[in-house]
Amino acid sequence: MEVKTNSSRAVKLRLICIALIFLMNPNVYIVDILPDFIGYLLIIKAISDASCLAPHFKEAKSAFTKLFYINLSRILALLIIGGRNYADYDIYALFSISYFILETIFVIPAFKELYDAFFYLGERYDAAPAIKPYPYGKKSALHPEKLPVATFIFLTAKNLIAVIPELFRLTGPDTTLDSGYVAGMRRFYSPVLVLCVIVCLVWGIIWLRRTWAYFSNLERDGSVDRVVIGLISEKYSYFEKKIMVRRLRFALMFAIAGFFFAIDFTLDGINVLPDVIPALFLLISFLLLSRYLGSARLGKTAVAVYIPLTLAAYVLHVVFISKYTYYDIVRDSDFSSGARRLYTAVEVLSVFEFIAFVFLMLALLRMLIEFSRRYTGIDPHSERYNSMDAEFHRAEKRSAIIFTVIGILSALAWLVYIFLNASMITTLKDDRVPSGSTILTQRIEWFWMVPFILSIILAVYAAVYFKKLWTEAAYKYTDEYDEEEPRISEE
Repeated sequence: MEVKTNSSRAVKLRLICIALIFLMNPNVYIVDILPDFIGYLLIIKAISDASCLAPHFKEAKSAFTKLFYINLSRILALLIIGGRNYADYDIYALFSISYFILETIFVIPAFKELYDAFFYLGERYDAAPAIKPYPYGKKSALHPEKLPVATFIFLTAKNLIAVIPELFRLTGPDTTLDSGYVAGMRRFYSPVLVLCVIVCLVWGIIWLRRTWAYFSNLERDGSVDRVVIGLISEKYSYFEKKIMVRRLRFALMFAIAGFFFAIDFTLDGINVLPDVIPALFLLISFLLLSRYLGSARLGKTAVAVYIPLTLAAYVLHVVFISKYTYYDIVRDSDFSSGARRLYTAVEVLSVFEFIAFVFLMLALLRMLIEFSRRYTGIDPHSERYNSMDAEFHRAEKRSAIIFTVIGILSALAWLVYIFLNASMITTLKDDRVPSGSTILTQRIEWFWMVPFILSIILAVYAAVYFKKLWTEAAYKYTDEYDEEEPRISEE
């Protein structure tokens, strides 16, 4: 069986080699010229396919993911302390020591799992170059089992070397008023910093050459990649279904986010967040689902129609608010000021936006029904399908219909609100004002709460309902595959 991975290789050893370049350079307190998080991200990408089945790769990916986020936070730390004048430099030392501790805790298990993954393939399968001495230079060879210890020592020392110069800054200066001479340890900061950078750079180049030679040798040989592809081929159905469940969950998470961004919180009668934002989230969700649902094509068409209409209605509404108020609509009874004419265009576009949204919700209803029948419960075409399974799918269909109705009611409430903006002004008499004066007030002051509450109900219902769908899908395939997770043959 031909196995299709994200690229021609299941373990992208060339990416690991590139990642090593980002890990060999020294840090200056929290500044990293070649950011380590890019190196960790490349390693995650390199072992992503293998992490689904090959031993130790999953643990390595998880550990490097934690390292990625820890190292990425250096940017936030740099923004926090950058540009500030800390006279005693305590903050620099604090951050340097904190990152030294955090990265040392996580970097050792991450690389341990990575090397164990390759050593396991070399010991149990036909990937002997992973554990055999590999060429280093023209005449020498190095033993792979020494690489983990060398890596742990170098990366720990690299983080420690970044801390040492900052410790010199913690010592208070002893100055003489006449000469201004500084006698404290702080005066050694610059030469110590330069020395530490040079030592770390030279050490890093030596470490890079050794590890690069190892992974380059594995790439040229190709046995590691062949073994991993063989493992994936052996249990290809399991691999594909596991990936499928992840993608379905990812798609539904985008849909949930879209409906939360669709909450109708208004300011001056306009949504704080335009509905084009949730529409884009739904478009991404439909694109992800199009691989698994035939009805997703209709959903993509519906959202493609909805996006320009809702964007045009929002922009026109903003233009109206920037030039007029809703009171101007009442005053412009003869269309002389242009307020009524412009808001009429807003109302017309809002009607078309509502129609497009109804079309979108009906397309989504069709997708949800197809999703529940194909990826939850027992397949209706299966011989095991019985009355209880049919009732389960009918219940899922009812949930989808309720969701659709709430969505349409929410959009209808917003459309009514748009029309009420133009007609919610009335003239009242009030004894507290001079004779002949009038007060303009809103006819239904509280109506903005109706679309707001309905949109919240829709977002919460979407979160609960979509989470149930992906849980049922995961349970269906986990029940069939994960409880009897494939035992990888060691022949």
